[in-house]
Amino acid sequence: AAAVRAAARAHPRAAAVRWDVGRDWPIADGSVDAVLTVFAPRNLAQARRVLRRDGSLLLARPTQRHLRGLREALAGAGIDLVGVEAAKEDRLAESIAPHFATQQTHLIEHPLTLDAAQIAAAVLMGPSARHVEAARIADAARELAPVAAQASVLLSVYRPR
Repeated sequence: AAAVRAAARAHPRAAAVRWDVGRDWPIADGSVDAVLTVFAPRNLAQARRVLRRDGSLLLARPTQRHLRGLREALAGAGIDLVGVEAAKEDRLAESIAPHFATQQTHLIEHPLTLDAAQIAAAVLMGPSARHVEAARIADAARELAPVAAQASVLLSVYRPR
């Protein structure tokens, strides 16, 4: 909810909607300049429907290197985090091709040094949060901090077909 509010305030003409991505979106056909998806499920058919012909779909997703140092540190403490499958990019390309053409893709990487609170937040906001108790993560984070890791993200821009 906080991210949606921040996005809506980013520009006077910006609007942001929080919605179940799997449902039909409450947005008129061809009325949106851009759809941004960050580390989240996608509804490509709905994104294509709401985008203008010259609109852009922007997808940010983690690479296999994303937070590797954190995953390794936690594995040493007996906590296995969900990683990125090797075939994920191939599956994305296959699913997106009927709806969009790739314009460009950028690899964005940045070193991180995570303190205990950041370790816990990184785990609890991702898919591993469903598999590990928050108290266990907090305990491990206090013992391991600081942890060196890297943000490693692919950001792609697509245009509607």
